Amino acid sequence: MPFNSLKYLYFLAIVATIYYLIPYRYRWIFLFVASCYFYASFSTGFLLLLFFLVLVNYLSAVAIERAGVEQRKVVLLVSILAQVGVLSLFKYGSIMAGALPSVLGQQLKWRDYLILPLGLSYIALQSIGYVVDVYNYRQKAEKNIVFLALFFLFFPKITAGPIERSVHLIPQFRENHDFDYARITNGLKLVVWGLFKKILIADTLALMVDPVFNKPHGYAGIDMLFGVIAFTLQIYFDFSGYSDIALGSAQIIGIQLTNNFRNPYFASSVSEFWQRWHISLSAWLRDYVFFPLRRYLVKTRKNQVLSIIVASMVPMLVSGFWHGVGATFIVWGILHGLFITGPALVNYWQKDRSKARSPQWERTMQVIKIVFTLFLVSVAWIFFRAKTLSDALFIISEILHTLKLDVRDIMSFRRPRDVLSEIVLDLPRLQVISLGVFILSTFVVEYLREKSDFLKNLSNRPSLVRWSLYILVITSLMMLGAHGFSQESHFIYFKF
Repeated sequence: MPFNSLKYLYFLAIVATIYYLIPYRYRWIFLFVASCYFYASFSTGFLLLLFFLVLVNYLSAVAIERAGVEQRKVVLLVSILAQVGVLSLFKYGSIMAGALPSVLGQQLKWRDYLILPLGLSYIALQSIGYVVDVYNYRQKAEKNIVFLALFFLFFPKITAGPIERSVHLIPQFRENHDFDYARITNGLKLVVWGLFKKILIADTLALMVDPVFNKPHGYAGIDMLFGVIAFTLQIYFDFSGYSDIALGSAQIIGIQLTNNFRNPYFASSVSEFWQRWHISLSAWLRDYVFFPLRRYLVKTRKNQVLSIIVASMVPMLVSGFWHGVGATFIVWGILHGLFITGPALVNYWQKDRSKARSPQWERTMQVIKIVFTLFLVSVAWIFFRAKTLSDALFIISEILHTLKLDVRDIMSFRRPRDVLSEIVLDLPRLQVISLGVFILSTFVVEYLREKSDFLKNLSNRPSLVRWSLYILVITSLMMLGAHGFSQESHFIYFKF
């Protein structure tokens, strides 16, 4: 039941209706049942695994709260190892099992069952954060196991985040959320806006991305360049669309999730990019990896430069391992680590050499920094999307080789068909034009949303303007999307 399906929209409407009709004291039970049904629509068997992890977290947190100082550390360590062990088994077990037959001389049939359960990566991080918060006295152990289970299984965020904190989400399940027309309509706007970005933009861009990255050796360098640009935009609109649908779905029933996405391509550094992209993951890495590591390095009086390098690189390496299996994700994590570490070291060495700059200079440099940051992020996305490390390096080399030739072609005023990608020209002209319009208009709206709540402020516009815009968006979803609701295309972050 993906978010971008009619089944989910029906499900959301039914859940919201029943939620407001039943008495307040039963709503948390209903949300738990609805969340279990939602997850079971993907996999019934793995739901039992999640119940087991909930039980482990429940018992661990209660034991940590009741144990002595030394016992608390042991329980915390065992709990973390259990979460990491289960995640590693399903995420990396198939690779390890694939290597064993050559050593043992036999086939291991059970490796086929090591499929990563949907949402397990997000639940693992939430679990570790929960027990660490209990250990550090930031959160009391939840005594109601159903509330704890709902914290992990809540349907708007279980598939791809945000990675919530128990202190933020669990108290909201205990609150009485009255029917609020303004809040519900604002939530619906977020859902529709997210569908717009996913169906009309991300899924259309996938038509240019998938052929190039699936078989890069069958395309010219210019196709690869357009494929990289298309993927840079696709993953942006795909994850942004998911984030809005998740926020809107929860908001409809009165729950406020953590904002997980805030115009990351407007960032002026890779460090700022991670403060805007997958915000909950960045915050988790900061609080549970970066800060503890920095405190340890300071405490042990390590070299300051070494502290900056290690504390910046390790979280990005963890992010790479968390995102996926294979060398491509590790290189992606290393690249982001280097992009963050470099400026941090420069700032450390030049902290006493800052000079006053004119406002005009600062504005110009801000634009240059944003463009350069987007370039670095786009290069890293090649490794994120490529199937193998050799494919990624081949794509980069072909793009670099082709750029030399195509610059000459453009300067000699050759026909557009000679310098445009075939993957673009093969699409219907109306689809290409509408895609360009949608991308530009969406970036404008996203920019306005950062300045003020643009979608919420639509309620203050004249009815004719509002409803004309609503009808235009919904009609476009039905008629111009690559798949519309007729074919379910999963969100990119579902596989993590």
